[in-house]
Amino acid sequence: MVADDCIVGTDALIHPGVAVYPGKTVDAGASVDSSIVWETRRPRSVLGAAGVTGLANLDVTPELAVRLAMAFASTIRRGGRVMVSRDTSRVGRMLARAVMAGL
Repeated sequence: MVADDCIVGTDALIHPGVAVYPGKTVDAGASVDSSIVWETRRPRSVLGAAGVTGLANLDVTPELAVRLAMAFASTIRRGGRVMVSRDTSRVGRMLARAVMAGL
């Protein structure tokens, strides 16, 4: 479902069962697999030149952190070591724990 006053870019993919609430923007080429309720836009990708960027718990969710950590872990040889670091915020703690779970 795409509500009123939404902008959906070319080649954007909105998966079945996903709702895009009023006034939201979906970037060109984005793949939307969860409903866009609170955030104003869904970027094409959270991966950029500066690493992973986006709003915590909206663009960068614990689920995303787990999936990224699992992908990263698949590139590490058996017995390899990884260090996880964070700041003192609650969001940092949540995302660091999600990364550790994914690893």
